[in-house]
Amino acid sequence: MNWLWLAIGAAIGWLLMGFFTVQVGISLFCAFPMLRKLNGYEEFFYLSKCKRKFIRTVVINLILTIGAFVAMIIWAHSYMRTGFFIGFGGTFLLSIGQFGMNSNNIRDMLNILYKYIVPGKEDDAEDILTDVTLTLI
Repeated sequence: MNWLWLAIGAAIGWLLMGFFTVQVGISLFCAFPMLRKLNGYEEFFYLSKCKRKFIRTVVINLILTIGAFVAMIIWAHSYMRTGFFIGFGGTFLLSIGQFGMNSNNIRDMLNILYKYIVPGKEDDAEDILTDVTLTLI
C-alpha cells in the first residue's frame, strides 16, 4: 500500500510541475525577456495587455504550486509526500532546458504576440518580430 501512496504522490508532483510550474519558468526566462526587447515598439503592439497576461499566468501558477506544496506538507502521508517531491524534482530536472529561449518557446511567443498587434500595423509589426527573433536565435 505504501508504494501506491508513493506513486500517487509522484504523479501529483509530475503533473504539478509539468502543467503549472513549467509555465512560470517559460514566462520568466522567455516571455518577459522577449517583451523587454519589444520596449519602444508600443505603437505596434499592445505590450501592457500582453505583460498583464504573463504576470497573471505567473501569479496564478505560483499560487497553485505553493498551495499544493503546503497541502502536501501538512496533510499528505509521508510516502505520498516523498513521492511528490521525487515527481516534482525529477520533472524539474528533466525540464530545465525548456525554460529558456529555445525555438519552441520563441515560436509560441510569436504566436501569442501576433494576437497583440495593433490593427493596421501588421506589416511593420511582423518586420519588428522578425528582427527581434533573429537577435534571440
